[in-house]
Amino acid sequence: MIDCPSKESLIELLSGRDDSALAEEVELHLETCGICQQRVVVLAGEIEPRYLLSLRRGEQTSLDGSLANVIDEPSDAFLRQLQQNGPPTVETLTDDDSIGVLEFAQVNRSWPPGYEMLEEIGHGGTSTVFKARRLDDGAIVAIKRLTIGPSSPMIDKQRAFRGSESLTQLKHRNIVALYDRFEYHGSYYGVLEYLEGGGLDRRSRGNPWDPVRAARLIRELAVAVQFIHDHGVIHRDLKPANILLTSDDVPKIADFGLSRSFASASDITDVDAVLGTPAFMSPEQAMGKSAEAGPATDIYALGAIFYELLTGRPPFLAPSRLETMEQVIRDTPVPPSQRIEGIPPRLDSICLRCLSKDAAQRYESADKLASDLAEFLNETTTSNAAVLSKKGTHARFAVGRRTILYASALLLVLVVSACVAWAVLASIRSAKAEAELVHVESSLYTARMKLAEQALERGDASEARDWLALCTPKPGRPDLRTLRWHELVERAMETKR
Repeated sequence: MIDCPSKESLIELLSGRDDSALAEEVELHLETCGICQQRVVVLAGEIEPRYLLSLRRGEQTSLDGSLANVIDEPSDAFLRQLQQNGPPTVETLTDDDSIGVLEFAQVNRSWPPGYEMLEEIGHGGTSTVFKARRLDDGAIVAIKRLTIGPSSPMIDKQRAFRGSESLTQLKHRNIVALYDRFEYHGSYYGVLEYLEGGGLDRRSRGNPWDPVRAARLIRELAVAVQFIHDHGVIHRDLKPANILLTSDDVPKIADFGLSRSFASASDITDVDAVLGTPAFMSPEQAMGKSAEAGPATDIYALGAIFYELLTGRPPFLAPSRLETMEQVIRDTPVPPSQRIEGIPPRLDSICLRCLSKDAAQRYESADKLASDLAEFLNETTTSNAAVLSKKGTHARFAVGRRTILYASALLLVLVVSACVAWAVLASIRSAKAEAELVHVESSLYTARMKLAEQALERGDASEARDWLALCTPKPGRPDLRTLRWHELVERAMETKR
């Protein structure tokens, strides 16, 4: 399979030339690359139709001077509109569009080769995150594009790569994996593990968790934070939005953009800079004492996340960023059990210790926090097991006599299900391949219809008939022609140049 084909190769395919050596390979690529399928449509409005016609007839063999100029970098506004409205069609590719052909072509040209952009899944002040497909193996990944340009201060450029530098040395089941990082067309990209569960913030805000479930998740995160600290790194921006979940709710820490090394003599940020998210930053961060941030800063953030899981809200929350920071510095947090009934006193104590104003009064390490939570969970499990044991003694004899019958029935169901599954899988694979081929044919049909319309607008009926003829389906393939095609045929037959 080739990389994304050049604009020249797509133009030859669009022109209908059958003697192109790469035509078959390009068609195979189009079956799996959504961006290139969209590029075919865009090219119909970007290249002079008469030139394409001469290329197809063999009257011209060079593309010199035929390509439109495009801007290297698309705007973030356009990328967001692209994801909301989908790729352009014949109806939307007009010269009057505020987001038109040229800007769509910018996306195709500036998007890193080897990846197919699927959709935008996140957008922040300095970055945009896309769901994408890696073309060499089909794996789904997350691609983070930093919006830092050549004119940005050097301090921002250092921050851009600091997070990825931290991730390269941190391999842990509860830390988002970094697969690759690079600079392309003036933008910085990181290729990350894609997690289907989304951010923890979608599950925590306004939705108190069961205390045992919350304790279990924070214990797992505390183990990961200890691993981070053991490698000499402080995260400094732990919050629910930076905790991503797998499809089976395994938490993973992300976004190391504000992290720094213990050994760093000085931070690349200003010494008095306020770093972090107010509702989850420690008092020392809120006071702008970035140089004092250490492991205890991350432990405070774990406590704030724990508080939100238990109560459905962070410990401090005010209408403005400044007011929230003032609460973080000045106020004592309300115990979780006073906001939500049923929270065990032990968890109250663990959470509030993490949120101590004095860093020295917090847990001395994330490992100690994890140990306290593990002890609570073990006590809870032992207590529940004792209750279940009494109930189980009475039920054991009744269950035993039904076991053989249930096992036999289950075996029969599994055998039948396996046979059905094989048949369904074969059908799904066939249907998927057909759907991809139809998608490619649809892209070419849309582009050629656009060219036919342009020819008619210029009064060139002969050229329009040529493009409309290319829309005729091949033997055995579905007919994509609509009433619009028949209308254009009638116009082409009636119009004289």
